[in-house]
Amino acid sequence: MTPLDPIRTAGPNKDFIRFQAGFKYQLTEDSVYPTKILPPADIDTKFVSLSRDGMMILRAGFAWNGVSGPTVQRNSNRRGGAFHDGVYRLIRFGLMDFLPRDEVREKADNMLKEIWLADGMWSWLVKAEIAVLKRFGEDAARPSGEPEVMTSP
Repeated sequence: MTPLDPIRTAGPNKDFIRFQAGFKYQLTEDSVYPTKILPPADIDTKFVSLSRDGMMILRAGFAWNGVSGPTVQRNSNRRGGAFHDGVYRLIRFGLMDFLPRDEVREKADNMLKEIWLADGMWSWLVKAEIAVLKRFGEDAARPSGEPEVMTSP
């Protein structure tokens, strides 16, 4: 390649990139969460893993869009939002089918509440946010809730 040749990306698709939009935050180091979700076998994806003993790891590079809805992004809701998005991502990928979807959502929502309270979110705000999540969160657990993979150019 001469200095005037266009720059090519690495990998099998050298003339374009694949990406997803819509993320606000990205972890710079792994984040570990003990959960009450116990899969029959370890689940391991590029950015999220869940072991049989319920330990979930969000790996460095994991990206999420923060809490959804008419919610202000705060320090007290970011860590919980990352955790919750990690669980819902596993649901969207079909990797949590060992339990009914409503049961996984319930466990994830309860753990989210615990994280938010531990991180200093006001209890009245936690109750309000969880109520909104229970009413409108089902779409985020569907495969169609995963951001579209796009290409450029």
